[in-house]
Amino acid sequence: MNFGLESRFRRSGIVASRLIAWALLLVLTLPAVVTPQTRVKIAVWGDSRENRLGACENIADLLLHKVTDWDFQIHTGDFTHDGSDAAWQRSLSYRGIDSLFVPGRFLMCTSNHDAVRSTYDRYTAGVLPVNSADSTTHFFHFQKGNVHVVACDGYFTPANVMNRWLDSVLVQIPKEDWLIGLWHNPCYGDVTYKSSYLNVCGTWLEKFAAHGADFILHGHAHTYVRTYPLLPDGTISFDRGMVHIVNGCGGADFKPPQAKSSKTAFTPDTWSFAMVTFITIEGDVATVETVDARTLENVGTVDRWVWDRSSASRVADSGPSRVPRTAQLLPPAPNPFNMATTICYILPRSQFVQLRLFSATGKLVKTLDEGFREAGMHVLRWDGRDAESAPTASGVYVLQLRAGAVLATRKVIMLR
Repeated sequence: MNFGLESRFRRSGIVASRLIAWALLLVLTLPAVVTPQTRVKIAVWGDSRENRLGACENIADLLLHKVTDWDFQIHTGDFTHDGSDAAWQRSLSYRGIDSLFVPGRFLMCTSNHDAVRSTYDRYTAGVLPVNSADSTTHFFHFQKGNVHVVACDGYFTPANVMNRWLDSVLVQIPKEDWLIGLWHNPCYGDVTYKSSYLNVCGTWLEKFAAHGADFILHGHAHTYVRTYPLLPDGTISFDRGMVHIVNGCGGADFKPPQAKSSKTAFTPDTWSFAMVTFITIEGDVATVETVDARTLENVGTVDRWVWDRSSASRVADSGPSRVPRTAQLLPPAPNPFNMATTICYILPRSQFVQLRLFSATGKLVKTLDEGFREAGMHVLRWDGRDAESAPTASGVYVLQLRAGAVLATRKVIMLR
């Protein structure tokens, strides 16, 4: 036997083991490299109050056991029935809520049903951020990655204090980051059945719009509504507008279908029910997906919309919205859909248009719009029926817009 060779192999093994040990030690002692978070997922819900039909507990079950990859929640207010100590205790006793009501993962705005300052301060202390001008949890700024949430308060805080603090916060937020405003009451009186809140929030809207904000979140109305991107005066602007999302479907009295206004991009055609809206932000793209949170149903999608900021110029000035040079057919929303989808097209000038729908095989299904149309945005809905008003089958369909020399197409998916 060659004992010299065996000895050399044994020594080589010892040396290799020592090198590995030194390498591991070096890795463990090097300073950690922190990489910025590139994906942020937010769970939005609110108006949990009385836990009607077990909605609040169903939402907790969804967030704790079914869809768990979210980073933090935004509760849109009305956490309790009347803000009393007993009401707070009852809301926190709903199954699973104590596991959601935790610092760093739970945000909430002030609201009318929680407007008892002593109990609000006591129960939100240590849970909500404290960086307001008065060192309370009534309004705050929260950041996760390149996403900023700024909560405003119209219940406890004087307007001048709120406005000065808002100015001081917005100026520190990079304009390329995502900016989300949060307060309980919806802004516009024709978006939900609630009265206009512009007398309180109008100044906030102007400040958020000037900074290029992306979303404004509300509760108060016990329904779900997503608007088109809106300027503070309520006009639609796809390059400078803010999308308002109302989700007050967490357990207060549910409401019949919400009447649609020109601002409404989507609202269900049914009575409201337990829903959670997920906003997933990655780079310049935000995906809004609102899901059915009822435990007796599958976690089905109620509304889905994708917003790619890189495809639309976002400017912070207050000048008029730019008109496109050629006709544009915008992405339908929601898509896929199973009840109805909203279709928009924009014309740079008055002209004859033809908007038709074809099957995947090229068969004409329906002419959705035809005639001489004025310049500007035109909005219509397709209810999934053909020219004879018969329901169409599930599948892929093609929208085709002809306007002058422009021929634009978009795919839309019907799911029965």
